[in-house]
Amino acid sequence: EQGRPVAERHLDEIGYLYQMIEYQYQDGCLAVELVTDDSGRITRRTEWAYLADGLLHTRTAEYPADGLTERLETSYERDARGNWIRQERVTMAEYDDGRRIIADHEVLDRRITYR
Repeated sequence: EQGRPVAERHLDEIGYLYQMIEYQYQDGCLAVELVTDDSGRITRRTEWAYLADGLLHTRTAEYPADGLTERLETSYERDARGNWIRQERVTMAEYDDGRRIIADHEVLDRRITYR
């Protein structure tokens, strides 16, 4: 994958494997990350989706043991040249029982000077 990591093995101080992470790429971007515990159970599955220009659009992380799905949605306001000048990120947490919580809301503004 063009020098990108495809797997990590996390070992404790005596060499016991306690976690493994696998990475999958699509069109040169990280698309899926799978985290498993020492028994091979998936503890987190994260997917990324990007806009055509490569900016992050969504990130969805599922935590099966907790019955939780966390979704980050990013929207952009652009200037006349197409560069983002305002980025809004909303993270929602949804539980298997139907509860939904806005976990985080962040707005980033940036000023670009052109010559």
